[in-house]
Amino acid sequence: MGRIMGLDYGLVHVGVALSDPEKIIGSAFTVLEAKPGIMEALAEIIRTQDIEKIIVGLPKNKDGSLGPAAQRAKNFAQALKQKFNLPIAFMDERFTTKAGEAVLKEQGVSWHKSKGMKDKLAAALILQTFLDRNRGER
Repeated sequence: MGRIMGLDYGLVHVGVALSDPEKIIGSAFTVLEAKPGIMEALAEIIRTQDIEKIIVGLPKNKDGSLGPAAQRAKNFAQALKQKFNLPIAFMDERFTTKAGEAVLKEQGVSWHKSKGMKDKLAAALILQTFLDRNRGER
């Protein structure tokens, strides 16, 4: 039984989260630098963690429209599809930043001082939202 990988794509970092094999819980996994070589790093995770599907956060504008950041995420997803030939889905990530800020605040961690922690937390929130909304349909 494979896992689902959630990605929070950014120009500097890509947060990575993984589901459990039962696809119930999404957990923060790691942060990768968004630079040449990222596909090889993702290939290693896909191979070693038995990934069968990838969820990419889609940063929509507040009104639901797609801006430049969303287009970059879509381009990244297309590159993932071509490289790995896995199913790709998008998850609206408009509210993951606020939710992530709340979690870190509860833990006494400043959002601005958290560096990579916020990227993998955002990926976990994107993935968990997908898992919750699609329970039973995977």
